[in-house]
Amino acid sequence: MSNQKTLKAGTMVVLESTQSYNSNDLSTGQTINARTKYNVVADRQNLVTAGSHSSILVTDSKKGGFYGSPGSLEIQVISTTAVDSQQVLLSGMPIKISGEDKRALVWIVSILVSSFTFGLGLLIGLFWKGKPAELKAGHSFNANVASDMEVNF
Repeated sequence: MSNQKTLKAGTMVVLESTQSYNSNDLSTGQTINARTKYNVVADRQNLVTAGSHSSILVTDSKKGGFYGSPGSLEIQVISTTAVDSQQVLLSGMPIKISGEDKRALVWIVSILVSSFTFGLGLLIGLFWKGKPAELKAGHSFNANVASDMEVNF
């Protein structure tokens, strides 16, 4: 006989990325791994164990662009795993990360160089790209259980 507890919709789940990613290496639609940072407990019963496998969807990924424009990354939590191996669907706001914006610096250098040699100043911006967006290992973010579910323990 197994025991069950209800994991309520809206219960907070804290996730963390398991490795570092950047927008140059990810594609829109790709799934990346994360883990549950803390136990999720209901009525003093652990229903999701810290370290449980979790999934995140890359909803948008842009590489750093010409003239120093920054890369960007948008991710959305999908799920984590309960103690009985069920997938727990999660919801939450999309997480948006931007790379370092170097546009102002590139334009200043381009204008300065253009004052001496016009063509070279314009070419600088074509080769000077912005930094990719980075999701560092251990980055934490909050999600919520999407709907009530029964978890066996």
